[in-house]
Amino acid sequence: GVLFSRFVNGFIEDLASRFELLKIGWLVFLKNPLFGVGLNNFHYHEIYYQKEITPNLLQPIHSIYFHWLVSVGIVGSISAVYLFINILKRTKNRLAMFLIIEIGIIGLFDHYLITLQQGQLIIAFVLGFYYSVFGQKVKVLV
Repeated sequence: GVLFSRFVNGFIEDLASRFELLKIGWLVFLKNPLFGVGLNNFHYHEIYYQKEITPNLLQPIHSIYFHWLVSVGIVGSISAVYLFINILKRTKNRLAMFLIIEIGIIGLFDHYLITLQQGQLIIAFVLGFYYSVFGQKVKVLV
């Protein structure tokens, strides 16, 4: 019972802090809705609101989709959604589809795929695998 109560209390505290981070992200997004605050600049804007949660621990938003929206705004998010939809339309390999969907699900709950180097390497590996399988059929806009 003690372990279960500690788990539940920790889980509730974790959810509360994640909702606070979403609220902070929303406030930052409302100041720069079209183009966002820039990649890796969320912490500079977060610091003004973060003092309510804790003064010394800056955390990114725990959803890569909302973090991306705050960072690049509506314009950058529309281009990312367009790219993601094109990737899903062309995927016929089950393993590639599984990996892309897995990244999508993990991205709902954690930020490490875009904020930590290991997560960025995972994304690079999956996209590299995808383009190695479908490289001749995919048009890259460069």
